[in-house]
Amino acid sequence: MARDSSGGGLDGTYLGSSGIPSPSPVTPPQARFLDGGSRSFVSAQRQFIEIATMPAALKPTAELTLTAWYRSTQIDGGGSGGEVITGGNNYLLRVRPGDVEYDKRIAGQHIRCFAAVGNHLDGNWHHLALVVDGTALRGYFDGVERCTTATTQPMTYDVGTAFRIGRHGQTADVYDFDGNIDEVRVYRRALPQPEIAGLAQGGR
Repeated sequence: MARDSSGGGLDGTYLGSSGIPSPSPVTPPQARFLDGGSRSFVSAQRQFIEIATMPAALKPTAELTLTAWYRSTQIDGGGSGGEVITGGNNYLLRVRPGDVEYDKRIAGQHIRCFAAVGNHLDGNWHHLALVVDGTALRGYFDGVERCTTATTQPMTYDVGTAFRIGRHGQTADVYDFDGNIDEVRVYRRALPQPEIAGLAQGGR
C-alpha cells in the first residue's frame, strides 16, 4: 500500500502489468524527506499508484495546487509523454518529449499551458507545480513560473474517476511514466510563488 504521509488517510495501491513501482534510495539531493526514498517506475511495465475513486478531498473546483519531484530520461514507447500526476484526466502534470504540460478541465474541455524548459529529461531531479486559482492556471518548473493560461471557470470532474501517479487517468496507453517520482502533494488552495519556490528548494 502507498501510504499517505500527510495524515489525510488517502492511501493508494501499487499496480502494474508486470511488477509494481519499486522502492528506490534515490531522492532529490536538495530535499530532506522523512521517508528516505522515492519510487521507480518502468513505463514498459505500466506501473503506477492509484486511488481508484477520487474522494471529495481530491476534487476541488476553485483552487488547486499539485506538486511533485521527478527524474526521467525518456518517455514511454507511445511517444506522447509520461503522467506524473493525474486526477482522472481532469487535472494533470505530464512530462512530454519537448515540454511539460499543466492541465485542468472545465465543462467539456481542457485548459492547458506548456513549459518548454529544455532540460526536463536530463535525468536530474526536477520539481513540478501546477497552481489553479480564480484567474489562471500556472505551471512552475524548479520553483520558477514558466507558463500561464488565463481561466476563471471552475474545475469539473466529468471524465475519469481515478487519481493516479505514473499513468494516465483514463488508462490511455501512451502516457506511462518512466523514472523516479517522489513527494507527490495535492493542496486544496493555490500556493503563492514563494511557497512553490520554497518546496523546490527542499522545504516541507
